[in-house]
Amino acid sequence: MSKFRVTVCLPSAAVGDPVTAIAAAMRPFDMNIDPITGDDGFNPQGEWDWYRLSSYDNLVVRPEYVGDARLLHEPVPPNGESRPQGSLRCDGGPRGLLDLEGMRAISAADASATWAVWGRFSAEYPPAEPLSAFLSRCGAISDVPSADLDRAKREHLAQPLVQALAQYAVTAGDEHYPNSLVMQDPVALFACGEHDYVERAAALAVPTFALLTLDGQWTDSWNAGPLGQFRPGESEAAAYWRLADTYLRNLPGDALIAQLLCHC
Repeated sequence: MSKFRVTVCLPSAAVGDPVTAIAAAMRPFDMNIDPITGDDGFNPQGEWDWYRLSSYDNLVVRPEYVGDARLLHEPVPPNGESRPQGSLRCDGGPRGLLDLEGMRAISAADASATWAVWGRFSAEYPPAEPLSAFLSRCGAISDVPSADLDRAKREHLAQPLVQALAQYAVTAGDEHYPNSLVMQDPVALFACGEHDYVERAAALAVPTFALLTLDGQWTDSWNAGPLGQFRPGESEAAAYWRLADTYLRNLPGDALIAQLLCHC
């Protein structure tokens, strides 16, 4: 069992009664309702067994629309504290009231700052190999003995560039290169190049794990095909985030966006 978030897209008519409209759009994907009879039963197309309005304050409101009655707010956020009046964050609303471009711009700026740290260190130290190169020397990754796997990780981390970046992440207190990056392979993370790295970060700012489109199609990183064409060599997951971001960017301004927390 796990939790995930879905972005539900609804026509402008949903603004009048968003709770009912969301329920109708989500119903075909209820795991506990037989899609033919509508009674309790197994749904092979099911994606969730409960949901609630909640985006963890993900969506940013354009300043001129703060307090607008059309915005959707989770009554009590997960931390148990009531959201203050006039909040610049919400869980949904008409796309035109939301500052989606601002969200993308902030994410892109943060990614550029992160890349700058990588650029500075990679210029100071010899080139490094990704972890996959060390694992490949051990043979098929699925068959690597635990001792060999540990040795490959140690050898990868021992590279001067990787070691310097890890120490920087832990000690520098740089919000653009946080501790969480210690758990990732920086050589592989930044191998895509600065343009693609920043573009990918911007595409991750607004979409959630899953997207329910205006025409009722459920898509996610395992099923991105309905959203458009993949780029050559692009993975399903990478295509999903890029295409979902483009889809939300191109929605009509009066279309309703609602972000839900789901359980399956």
